[in-house]
Amino acid sequence: HVGWHARGVNSKSIGIEISNAVYMKYAKKYDPPRPVIPASKLHGKPFPAHLGFYEVQVDALKALLKSLCGFYNVPLEFPNHNGELIRGVIKSSSFKGVICHYHVTENKTVPACLDLAKVIKEIKDEQD
Repeated sequence: HVGWHARGVNSKSIGIEISNAVYMKYAKKYDPPRPVIPASKLHGKPFPAHLGFYEVQVDALKALLKSLCGFYNVPLEFPNHNGELIRGVIKSSSFKGVICHYHVTENKTVPACLDLAKVIKEIKDEQD
């Protein structure tokens, strides 16, 4: 079965959804409060402050990535330029590693709050 999560790479990727409303207008709906991520840039444009993931969600993601990458022999790598996370579209069809939805299309901003570089580094540190 093929999921429709990332145009152009659906048949050769695994999509992981982490629930988060993102926009600050939903902040009051969460108890406990979600972390707030300061304004940054995404796709070369300003991206306003937004809601982040709970720590338990990031921990679960790390466990899932560690398992999936190990089982499917996916490199624990992220799209980067000189070690810095690329926060825009990449040529995802040729990249081997872990990407975010916003790496596939400019129409997506998720998961803008995820520091993918930090997540990958922490997984690698746990393996050492």
